[in-house]
Amino acid sequence: MTSFSRPSFLARAAALLAFAVCSVVARASPATAADVIKPGESARRPLQAYCGAGDHWWTAEREPVDSPATIRAMFEWMSKTYQIGTMYWRGGQQELWHEYYRFGQEAPLTYDSEFTWAKYMMYDVHTNEVAVQAAHQNGMRIVLYTGLFEHGVQPDQGILSPHPWEDRARIEHPEWCPLDRWGERRAPGPLSFSHREVRDLLARRYIDFVTQRSYDGIIFYTYVENHGTRYPEEFDYSAPILAEFDKRYPGVDPRSAPLTFEQQAHLAVCRGQFVTAFLRQLHDGLKSSGKTLTMILDAKNPDRGQAWWSRPPSSTGNIAMEWERWIKEGIVDEFYVQLGSVEDQQRLLDRLLEATRGTPIKLAVRTLEPFKESSWAKYAAAGVALTPCITSPTNDLDRIALEATSPETIRSGDWRLRLQTLADMGGKKLPADTKAAASATRDPHPLVRRKALQVLAALNAGDQVTAVEAALHDPENSVRVTAAVTLKTIHGPKSAPALLAALASERVSSFLLRLMAADTLAAIGSDALPVVLEGTGHSSAAVRETCIRALRLLAKPTMSDAVFSRLQSIMMNPATSAVDRYWSAITFSSARAALSEAQRETCAQDLLKLIRSDTPPLVQIRAAMVLGELQPTMASATQAQAVEALGTLFRRYGTGSRRSDAAFGWRLVGNALDRFGPPGRGVLESFRVQKEDEWLAWFAYEVTYLPLRGAKADLTTEAEAVATHAKYAPKFPGWRTWNQPDATGTN
Repeated sequence: MTSFSRPSFLARAAALLAFAVCSVVARASPATAADVIKPGESARRPLQAYCGAGDHWWTAEREPVDSPATIRAMFEWMSKTYQIGTMYWRGGQQELWHEYYRFGQEAPLTYDSEFTWAKYMMYDVHTNEVAVQAAHQNGMRIVLYTGLFEHGVQPDQGILSPHPWEDRARIEHPEWCPLDRWGERRAPGPLSFSHREVRDLLARRYIDFVTQRSYDGIIFYTYVENHGTRYPEEFDYSAPILAEFDKRYPGVDPRSAPLTFEQQAHLAVCRGQFVTAFLRQLHDGLKSSGKTLTMILDAKNPDRGQAWWSRPPSSTGNIAMEWERWIKEGIVDEFYVQLGSVEDQQRLLDRLLEATRGTPIKLAVRTLEPFKESSWAKYAAAGVALTPCITSPTNDLDRIALEATSPETIRSGDWRLRLQTLADMGGKKLPADTKAAASATRDPHPLVRRKALQVLAALNAGDQVTAVEAALHDPENSVRVTAAVTLKTIHGPKSAPALLAALASERVSSFLLRLMAADTLAAIGSDALPVVLEGTGHSSAAVRETCIRALRLLAKPTMSDAVFSRLQSIMMNPATSAVDRYWSAITFSSARAALSEAQRETCAQDLLKLIRSDTPPLVQIRAAMVLGELQPTMASATQAQAVEALGTLFRRYGTGSRRSDAAFGWRLVGNALDRFGPPGRGVLESFRVQKEDEWLAWFAYEVTYLPLRGAKADLTTEAEAVATHAKYAPKFPGWRTWNQPDATGTN
């Protein structure tokens, strides 16, 4: 049986939903655009670009795409400076999610970003419509970037991170998901193309979406953004796949029989042929509307789907990517080689150039070094489109304008040259002029104003803090956010109140401004503490949340009694919003090393009260998680109380549970029990072996023997998984999907 060994690795947070596609290739003294392209002339090589819009909404460092002005500026920059011919645009993927997915409020940070803020971006600001218009106005193609297998995850997998949302097709038809060999667990992410209903549904969805919104085509990546797959052969034993396998190996059941290497390879082909069938159907529909289909291939292992982050070898399992067949049948218009080393990329490009010779199929490659002659001249000459990633902080699209700058060009009529002048000033290529930079915070163009603030930070221009504070009320979100970030470096006695005033005055609360403001308040330090403590009781929800989150860092290295008392009063007050109570509990967790022994005991007893009471699940399950995290510092008597309380709470997820978190809360409470070692695991084991409640037994089995901690399932081998199931699995009770009431309500 094919397997991979269980690796030893540090737990990594899944910080940015889409940043994996921009893995940075190490470079040494790269050539830049200014070395190769002269102002006003062609780039002399085919260039494309990728923009992961959602990444830009999450971080202040990326170029902003959160308003018509900033989006139009990005496309103007790409077109005029670099003659970019095609933009792969991921912003449309989030619109697909909002059209077809169920979003849960059970993870406030991601719900706030990926639902509330993204919804505002798409349906009020109309970011995707503006992007399509801007691309076409600048003579560029714009291609919808999305995931072939990315359809969200079941809540007990995705609630931890990175995101709690799932395609309604998966929710309404769990049987359409790739299932494990026992027909029990659903693969986190995909819908199985082995079902004709899935192929028809998704083909129609994508064709309608691309044509109605005037994209020029669609491009698919092939990983899934979760770490729920434990071994390559874990999922997809649907009846159509088994029937195909039986044609070649009659009487051999891959769900139970040990397979030879050749048989496992053929099983991957049986799965992959349905992917091919879907792509054929989709391509035919797109072609009739003049749209194109692009497939991403993993540079190192193009015959399988891509891995996500560091997980081997593919996050979608053992499914053949039949790219050579796609070429022969003409069902793909372009291949995009992504990830891997430069050597891996070029080896695959050599194969693709040979395989596509004489066909109209185009090729592209993801690279941070499009102007490095020694690496890419041969491929550029062969027509391979070199594709930098705007989402990446290190790429060779490093200049907004290629013209030479001087102190006088800050007054140019071209906003790109004004911005480049400021960038060169901040990079110490031009003399520092803090007054000119401060004046530029009032420039007509938002990206120039934003860059001016960044330059003031780079120059440590403390004498210009008034200009930075004024920018907190700029009409552009990206400028307000950058002003908040700049105040981390240069601030004065009015900076903390100014931040809270800006948050309170926003008509639509900016997710990113709150995120950055909390960090800045913490960076201001003790001078901000009185303002922050007062702000936790503000009438504005945005101000309260920001201040509570700022206390997470202000509480260190030692949590004062004043901070502890304020957080305690928020967490324990039933009249306080569930979200504020949630953030207070998180603050106790992240700052737990700063708690005194007495504070830890008081906190533990408070958490026990929340677990035992009729508290909103959003607060209750977070309290359970924090209680588990405090376990190493608890007195033995308190640990015994915690195990008893967590066991009682876990039992409430059994048969007939009416909790709004019934589909996932058991995982988090069970993980908290597991943290208490043998006593907690003993409680879980007693639930697993009892016969009265099938759901309780199954959930205890999953927590103990199919663990998912820190959003990562433990890797295993196929043989180990089969043996574990045979020895420990109770009767499977069925699938429990999302309950409709959100988890901010009561039980």
